[in-house]
Amino acid sequence: MKRVSILIIFVTCFVPLTFGQLNTSSRNAIPKESAVDLCGVLTSVLAKNFCGFNFDLKYFPIKRIGTGLYFTYAKKKINNTFTYTIGKPIIGCYEIGWINQYNFLQTEKVRVAVDLNNGVSIARLGDDAIKEKRRARFGYTYISKEVATNYYYLLEPGADFSFRLFSFNHSPDIWVTTKTKYRFLFGSSQYGATKQFSGYLFGIGISLIGYTTETEHSSK
Repeated sequence: MKRVSILIIFVTCFVPLTFGQLNTSSRNAIPKESAVDLCGVLTSVLAKNFCGFNFDLKYFPIKRIGTGLYFTYAKKKINNTFTYTIGKPIIGCYEIGWINQYNFLQTEKVRVAVDLNNGVSIARLGDDAIKEKRRARFGYTYISKEVATNYYYLLEPGADFSFRLFSFNHSPDIWVTTKTKYRFLFGSSQYGATKQFSGYLFGIGISLIGYTTETEHSSK
């Protein structure tokens, strides 16, 4: 696992540094792609399975290499109070960061990629028996009372497999995507141990992949 992680880190960090400047003003310039992923996820935290969702927004400056934003959220009600006085303990986990991706296999119907997320991981311990009122965009919402929160630096190598379901001349096409990742965390904890929040993440969902600019073919 360590050797695989090192290889993925090398590929996703070093390869983007080799980007060359493209002449986008040319009529024959290669069109750029963007991708949006929305997946349900299952991840291991405190030796328990947490369910949630993942959202990626990626841009591909050149073929096979993408970069963009990464967000994941998962939560679960637990029994452990970590010596705090909590009526109904619940943990919400957030991952927010920057993703670099390399598609080492890319055909019209299949894509296989390795990627690396750099960012912040937040594990919020709350008491679901006590609700706090918070202002939202369209009024107010109620969330569990915050008891303690862990903040970590996140380094998360992974691999994606995508299969095209429907083609719409790449404007965009619809793909089914599966993800597998391993979360490495660095930092101290207010509750629990840091290594208890590291673990695998699996996801499956839909990707929208298409060109960001109009191509000569599509404009006819």
